[in-house]
Amino acid sequence: MSRRVHWGPRQYLLVLVDALIGPLSFLLAFYIRFRGLPLVNFHAFEAVAAFVAVLGVGMNSLYGLYEEIGSREEAFALSVASAFLVLVLTMALSFFLRAFALPRSVILIAWPLAAVLYGLARVAFGQGATAQEVPRHRADELVPEDVLRETAAGREVVLEPDLLTLLLSTARIVRLPDGVALALSAYELHPHQRFVRRTVDVILGLLGLTLLVVLIVPVGLAVILDSGLPIFYAQDRVGQGEQVFRIIKIRTMRNGAEDGTGAVLAQADDERVTAVGRFLRAIRLDELPQVWNVLRGEMSIVGPRPERPELYEQFKKDISGYAVRTLVRPGMTGLAQVYGNYATEPAVKLQYDLVYIFRYSLGLDLFIVLRTISVLLQPSKAKGREEPIQSWTHSVH
Repeated sequence: MSRRVHWGPRQYLLVLVDALIGPLSFLLAFYIRFRGLPLVNFHAFEAVAAFVAVLGVGMNSLYGLYEEIGSREEAFALSVASAFLVLVLTMALSFFLRAFALPRSVILIAWPLAAVLYGLARVAFGQGATAQEVPRHRADELVPEDVLRETAAGREVVLEPDLLTLLLSTARIVRLPDGVALALSAYELHPHQRFVRRTVDVILGLLGLTLLVVLIVPVGLAVILDSGLPIFYAQDRVGQGEQVFRIIKIRTMRNGAEDGTGAVLAQADDERVTAVGRFLRAIRLDELPQVWNVLRGEMSIVGPRPERPELYEQFKKDISGYAVRTLVRPGMTGLAQVYGNYATEPAVKLQYDLVYIFRYSLGLDLFIVLRTISVLLQPSKAKGREEPIQSWTHSVH
C-alpha cells in the first residue's frame, strides 16, 4: 500500500545513516546510563548491534520512511512508531536469548534517542518539508493510448480509480477461444481467513480491554472534573449488512451537544468538544471502549469506520458505491484512517475502504495496525472539518 520509491543516492545514503543510528542510539544510552561503556553487559550490545542496525532499516522501510513524506509531523510520528517496534523486538530478543541480555534501562533510553535521530535524519535529507503533489488522472477519463505512451517512456501513471477499476484490479485473466477475458471472483473470506481474523480480533481486543481497565480511573476522573457525568456514551452506527448497532465511546462533547442539531460531523475548533475531550480525541483514546464491540463481534480491529445512520443514508444517496463498505465488519482503524484523516471527504475515504475490501489480506491488516501507531502521534489527523458538511454528490473518483 505504500507509494513507489524511486531509489537514488539519497535513499541509499539514508539507509546507511539509519543503519548507523540504531547502534549509535544504544551507545549513547550506555553513556547516559553508566557514564561510560561498562564491561558488564556491553558484550551483549556488541552481539546485537548488527541486529539493531538491520532491524531499524527494516522497520523504517515498513513505515515508509524512505518514501516522500507529507509533513515533518508525519516524519517524526513514523520515526517514533518505527523506533518503538525496534525497542519491543530488541527487548524480546534480550529476554528470550540470555546471551543478548541488555540492561532494560539502556533499551528504554535508546528508544527515544533513536526516534529523534531517525526524525532528524528525515529533516536533514529534506523529507516532509513540503507536501508532494502527485500528477494523477481519473481512470474513466484517461485514454488507454496515453497510459501506454507514458509507461513505455518509463513514467509512472497515477489513476484515481472508479468502482469498476477497483474491481478489475483483483480480476483473474481467463483465456477464451477467441481472446482474453477478466473474471471477477465473488467477495468472501475463506474459512481459515475468517478464523485467523477473528482470533486476531479477540487477542487484540483483550489487550485493549486490559489497557482500558488500567486507564479508565484517571481518564474517567478527568472527564468528570471537566464536564461531569457520564463518562461513557453509546451511539448508533451502521455495521456489516447495514445492521445498526451501538458503539461505546468515552464522552468528549458536552452533555446534550446534538440535542438541537442532530447528527453533525465535528468541525475544527468545535465548541461542543470539551477541553479533556479535545485531548482524548487527539490521541484517539476516546475510541478505546470500542474493543468491547470487537469482542462482541460487531466490529473488527481493522475495517471501514462505522458511520452514523443519518449520515450513512445521506452518503449512500450522494456517493455511488458507498453501501459496498458494509460488506465487511466495520473496524476501529482502517486504510482511510492511516492515509487520510478525520476531515478527509467521505468519497475519498470510500476509495480507501474499497481498496481494503477488494485487496484484503492478513498482511494488509498487520500493516494498517502498525501504521495506526504513528497516526496516534499525529494530532492534526484528528482535527474536524473546516467547513460544515453539505452534499457529496459524485461517484467514486
